[in-house]
Amino acid sequence: MDEEEKAIETLRKIKKILDKHNIEYWLDEGALLGTVRDKKLIEWDKDIDLSVWYTTLPKIIPLFNEIRNAGCEVCFFEDKKHIKLIDKGYEIDINLYHLKNGKATRTWYEHNKLGRVLDYIMWTIYIRNAESRKSNAPLFLTKILVSISNVLSDRSNKKILGLIFKLYKKKGCRLVQMSVPSHFFTDLSTLDFYGMKIKVPKKTEEYLELRYGKNWRIPKRDYIYTKDDCSIVKDQK
Repeated sequence: MDEEEKAIETLRKIKKILDKHNIEYWLDEGALLGTVRDKKLIEWDKDIDLSVWYTTLPKIIPLFNEIRNAGCEVCFFEDKKHIKLIDKGYEIDINLYHLKNGKATRTWYEHNKLGRVLDYIMWTIYIRNAESRKSNAPLFLTKILVSISNVLSDRSNKKILGLIFKLYKKKGCRLVQMSVPSHFFTDLSTLDFYGMKIKVPKKTEEYLELRYGKNWRIPKRDYIYTKDDCSIVKDQK
C-alpha cells in the first residue's frame, strides 16, 4: 500500500465516524489545494487537513475512543490548536477555527530548533505506536524514548509532558495567527474526493487564492505554511 492509499484509507475511517455523529467538517489547506488543482493529494504533503469550528470540539472529544478503536492514534493537546490522528504512520489534522466578528481565525506554533526537538519528544511520549510516525529522528532514539515512557506511570508521563510543553511554549516556538472571512466556512458545497463526498468552501478558488496567492495553480514544493500562507495576520515572538 503506497502513501496515497494509506492516506485515503485513513480518511475513510475518520469520515465514517464523523458522518455517523453528524459532525460538520470540511476539507482544507493542502488537501483542498491538491484536489482542486491536481485532482489528487499533493505527493509531498505529509497529511490531510480537515477543519471544524472550535465550538464543535465538545462533540468530537467523546469520539476519541471510537477513533482509537478504528485503529488511529489520537493526539490532542488543546493548546496545540488542533487534533492529530495517526494511522499506519499517516496523519490527519483537524484544525480548530474560532468565529468572531465575521472572521474565521486559528493559531498554530512555528518551531525553532529547540521547539522541533521538544515537539518530537512530546509526540513520542504521547502516542502509543510512536515508531510508526514519520520523523527525521533516528528510529533507535524513538525506541529508547518509547521504552522509557512505557515503564513510567501515566501520571509521571503526564507531568513530564506538561513540563516539556511549558518549555516549548516559552522557548521553542512563536505563535502564528491566520484569519479569513467566515463566509468561506459557513457557505459550503460538496466535492468528490477519491469517491467520497466531502464538504469544501463553496467559493473554492477564491479561498485558495486568499490562502496561497494568485499563483496557487502553480505547484510550490518549498512552500512553508508558517511563512507563506497569505492569510497570516499576526505572529508573536
